[in-house]
Amino acid sequence: MNEAGHIFKIRRALLTDQNLCFAVDGVPNFVIRLPELQRATASMLYVNAVALLDDAIETRLSPVELTTARTLGRRLKTLRDRGDLLNYEALDLIRFRRNEIGHELEKDATPEELDTACGAIQNQLAAWGLVLDEPPYILQWERSATRESSDPRVAFEQDRILRIMRGDSWVFESKTNVVVWRIGKSPSLDPRDPQ
Repeated sequence: MNEAGHIFKIRRALLTDQNLCFAVDGVPNFVIRLPELQRATASMLYVNAVALLDDAIETRLSPVELTTARTLGRRLKTLRDRGDLLNYEALDLIRFRRNEIGHELEKDATPEELDTACGAIQNQLAAWGLVLDEPPYILQWERSATRESSDPRVAFEQDRILRIMRGDSWVFESKTNVVVWRIGKSPSLDPRDPQ
């Protein structure tokens, strides 16, 4: 559960950030921010979050209960009847919303809905002792200092770094090197140009 939850939290930090956008490689400053992208990723992550909840619920049920309570709705009722849920109503609404997102067009989740659902699921998993109460995963951007290049056509190079932070430590990092060409010295983007 912890590894799956960790990967989910990294994806959530990456995919629900308000700065998420499309950038066209090779076309400077061509960036498009699309609200549809945020809703699509929030919807996908909402379904994933409920899958994590369902996996956790399975650890709370006996083999007999698993055979009789085959749906998430029935599993939640079984745990409610046993008094093993912090907030049955909230979790059942999350289950219902997941079904709506997964089966109906134009019923996308918002990042805010995802945050609310993740908070309720996190609280329940923590109450069961399946996850630790830890700092949130936060997206962080950084640029390195510029540095010279041995290529005379290059004005300078710089690293762009994306990190997912949990408290003071990073749990994910991705880097890309950006080359800034001297005026008139950049390679052609035309594939027919032999360079």
